[in-house]
Formats: sequence, C-alpha cells, structure tokens
Amino acid sequence: MRLEFVSKAATTKDASTIPFASFLSFSSYLYQHAHRSPRAAAYACTSLLILQVLLSDLNVAGAICGEQNVAPVRICRQKAPMLATVKGDRNLAAATIDAVTGGLSHNMRKRLDVELYMYVLLCVNANTHALY
Repeated sequence: MRLEFVSKAATTKDASTIPFASFLSFSSYLYQHAHRSPRAAAYACTSLLILQVLLSDLNVAGAICGEQNVAPVRICRQKAPMLATVKGDRNLAAATIDAVTGGLSHNMRKRLDVELYMYVLLCVNANTHALY
C-alpha cells in the first residue's frame, strides 16, 4: 500500500497525479507555518513522522528517488527567503528535500523547536541514504 502512495495513480481521472506529491505540497505549508501555534507544530511533526515512516521503507524510498516518479509539487513560498519557482514536474526526492529544508529555514527563532528539527534531520538523512 505504501508503494502505491508514491507511484502514479492509474485509477483517477488525471493519470499524472501522485498522492505523495499532494502530500508534499500540503506538508510544505505545514512546515513553514509550524511556529504559529502548538497545534500547527503538532501537525508538522505528525507529517514529518509519516514522511519518516515512508522513507524508512527501502522500496518506497527507491520509488521516490527513481526518475520515473516525477510530478508537479507545489512548495509553499509564502515567506522570505523563498525557494526558486519550479515549473513543471520534478523528482519527488528533490521536492522532499526542498519541503523539509524550507521548514528548517522558516522556523528559526530564539526558542528552537528541537523536536521539529530532529524529525526534519531524520527525514533528510533517510532521503540521502536512499539516494546512495
């Protein structure tokens, strides 16, 4: 079931839709706004835990890093410094790294949310291990 989450959905009307791309788009918004309230931080941490579970499976991680799984992923760009706008499809591994590093750079403050940072670093670590 996890593998179907990151592969092309053939049952929907739009065959280019990958559920994982929609999950990443939503998660990037959560990561950039995690500092607003304890509830937003809890949602961001839950999303990071889901991402960590997905990336810990080698089959799913291989599918995310594969060149055949590309999709349009909208990374949240509501705060400066903004990532460059990417038009068209992109690799899911690159989109994952962009989403979580955007969360790192937009949640810098005096009282650091250690739990959020720990989950982000675990996801980046799992994603880079899958690449090699």
